Formats: sequence, structure tokens, C-alpha cells
Amino acid sequence: MTEQLSPREDTQSLEGLSYSQQYDILYKTQPLNIKAIVPKPNPEAQAQEPGATKVFLSDVYSVKKRPFFLRKWNATDIAYTAFLGGVHILACFAPFTFSWPMFWLFVASYFVTGCLGITLSYHRQLSHRSFQTPKWLEYVLAYCGVLAVQGDPLEWASTHRYHHLHTDTPLDPHSTYEGFWWSHLGWVLDNEVSRAQQGKAMSPRAGARQLSSAAQLSSSQSRKENHAFPKPAPTPVAAY
Repeated sequence: MTEQLSPREDTQSLEGLSYSQQYDILYKTQPLNIKAIVPKPNPEAQAQEPGATKVFLSDVYSVKKRPFFLRKWNATDIAYTAFLGGVHILACFAPFTFSWPMFWLFVASYFVTGCLGITLSYHRQLSHRSFQTPKWLEYVLAYCGVLAVQGDPLEWASTHRYHHLHTDTPLDPHSTYEGFWWSHLGWVLDNEVSRAQQGKAMSPRAGARQLSSAAQLSSSQSRKENHAFPKPAPTPVAAY
């Protein structure tokens, strides 16, 4: 097994480097030390990287680190791409089958799955522990999130906490330093690199448990800085 850098050594060796330089150094060490606190990349150094292009309507310069099409696609990548492509193809037929009852059904479904399920439950309650509800209501809201087809609560919340722990560094699952497409959707369709970034070489839940101490530490520090957050209640996610 390759020896991992300690968090202190990571910080010392990566300080002041561009995102691309940090990426190249980190990914030479396997398995990744996912609990190390990586310093933010130097944006000026990143802008000088060969092939760096400015992300539209932002001040971030990105460099693609992995091709989207010319790479190995696993079964998960193919399944996700087929599902998302199928949904968008079916959506093209919506104007030909329009009716006001179906339109309002769409609005209601969006509110239940997107607003209640993802924003309120997965994001605010389970990932950030911003508020408490009776357990039965917590489960109902989480099930609304499941209906959005963005994964189970454990997987979603662990990935989001991990994102906040490593925001804008090479360990961020969807860093903008790799371009708009990658940060928006590309990372979802590249299962191999996403799982490697998050220490999920085994099962998603095993990877989530491996992240727990770092993610919970980050969550604890955030609550100390923001006293508006109430004391969290135990949740299904908190048990990973």
C-alpha cells in the first residue's frame, strides 16, 4: 500500500499551488487521503495553467482533468446516462400532450420532490442538520427526496458533506475548477473517479462510514461558527 501524506504534510506541500498542480500531486498517492484538509488552490496560478479557460460568468479558470467520452465507461455510467437521456427525450413530447391538469401535476410533483425532498430534507435537514422534526415527518420528507431519483439519503448527504469539507479543492466531487459541465453533471456520469475521490472503493455506505469522522467534524465546526443552527437530532444519516 502506498504511504499516505498526513494532513499536515498535505497542507505544507500543496499550499499556494494551482488546482491542477494539487490534483496531479494528490492523485499520485493511492488510496487518497480523504480526511486530509487540502488548502484552497491559488486562483492566479490556476489561471496560468496551460489550456486553462475561464468558466462562463465566473472568475474561475478550469482545466479538464479527465475526458468525458474517450474513457472507460462502467455499468453505472451507462445506466445513469441512459436514464437521464431518456427523461429528456420524453420531455420533448410534453408540448404535444399538454393539458392544464398535467401541468399542475408537474408543478405539484416538482414541489414535493425538489422543494420538500431535496432542498428541505436531503440538503437542509439531513446534510446540514439545520432543523429538527418528529421522526415520522423526517422519514416522509426523506422519501420525497427518494422520489426525485437523486439517490438514497445516506449517499446524497455523505457526498454533500464531503463537498463542503473539500470545496473547490481536487477532492471536491464537483469542483468548478474542472469546468462548468463537470461541476453540473459530468461528475455524476463518471462513477469511477467520483468514487475514488470520496474513498468509496467498496460500497457507497462503507464509503460514507469512512467519511464520517471528517464530515462530522466539519459539521461540528460549522455549527460552532453559526449559532443559528439548533442542536441536531439523531437522523438516519447521522448514523453512518
